This record gives sequence, C-alpha cells and structure tokens, in this order.
Amino acid sequence: GALTTHREIEKSEIIQKHFKVLSEMERNLATIQTRNWGTIGGNICYGHHSGDLVPVLIVLNAKVKISKLGGERVIEIEDFTKDLLEVDLEPDEMLTEVQIPCPKPNTGIAYEKLMVMQGDIGIVGAGVSIKLNSGNGVCDDARIGLSGASTIPLRAKEAEKRLIGSVVDDQVLWEAAQIASNEASPPSDVHGSSEYRREMIKVFVRRAGRIALERAKQG
Repeated sequence: GALTTHREIEKSEIIQKHFKVLSEMERNLATIQTRNWGTIGGNICYGHHSGDLVPVLIVLNAKVKISKLGGERVIEIEDFTKDLLEVDLEPDEMLTEVQIPCPKPNTGIAYEKLMVMQGDIGIVGAGVSIKLNSGNGVCDDARIGLSGASTIPLRAKEAEKRLIGSVVDDQVLWEAAQIASNEASPPSDVHGSSEYRREMIKVFVRRAGRIALERAKQG
C-alpha cells in the first residue's frame, strides 16, 4: 500500500526475507524520524532524481497502481517519473499500491549510494540486479537503476545489455559501469558537478554489481 512507512519497510521480516535490498536501502534513507512518518507513496510521488527508492524498485521490476473514481491503471515504475518533480498523475488520480514480484532463484540485488554522511541525500546511487543461469553461470537477466544520473531516476538499459549473455566478472562489470555513465546526463548542483557524478556512477555501478553478483552465486 502507498501509505506504508519507510520504517515499516525497513523492519519488516517479510521484506527482509524476500526483498532484502529494500530493507537495506531504507537504513540510509534520511533519519529514523523521517522514516517513521514518510511513506513509500509519498517518496515515489515526490519525483526527485536523487531519491533512493525508485532506482531500487526499478531493479526489482516493480509496478505502481494509480487509482481514480471509476477506474485504475498499472504502469512500470520506470515510466512514472516524467521530469524533475513531475510524475505521471492526473489531478483526479492518486498512487495507491506498489506491486513487486518475488525475485527469481539465482538472482542477486544490491543498492549502493554516495552520500556525505549516513542518511544524507544521495549524490549518486546505483541499484543492480543480476540473474544467473544455474547451469552455466551466464547472466540471463540484469537491471540497473540510477539516482542522481538524470532529471529522473534512470534505467541504464544499454549497460544491462553488456551483462546479459556474459559470464560476469570484474572486467564485465567495469565495462557495464562505463556504459551506464555514458547513458547518464547528471545535473550539476551544490552536491556535485556533472563530471564528478559521471565518475561516481562508474564506481557505484561496479560496487553494487559486485555485491549483486556474489548474492546471485549464492542462489
């Protein structure tokens, strides 16, 4: 439900069991006071490019349900944010639900972000999902979601293609990270220049990718 608080997601045993990356992400999302009051729906509808939640939902292949009097529609989370602070909601609509499928076996997911201090707004963040073939270890599927990399939470589709069909190692992760950096068009602001963010995207895609890969190998 859209009114689920961040603290509930962080502490939920069900979330920790099936969607561990969500609980991990929440630990560095603002302060405990904010997480006690802030909701998943409010965070998504704010539409900020540096938010932690949407990139994680992108790699989890999530959808959102949007409701109004007399009807509803379901769309991919990656299509919900249209521009900075602008989301796909009409005046008579509200976001009511977030739908997340259970990850398939041999899938590893991780999210890492660059921040000045724990709980601070992310300068850049990277979520990576890697699914391995149980027989030959080849990457069957991959998703990469970025924060602070554009005016919207960005899915790096070209970088994903570098992973899919490959036996993923550190070199492949580095190449995918470079592609993700090239796909990005990060803003410059008081938190960091566009050039700095591009370099950090390379670092954090690779860092999250390493964790995701190890988790995928564990089944």
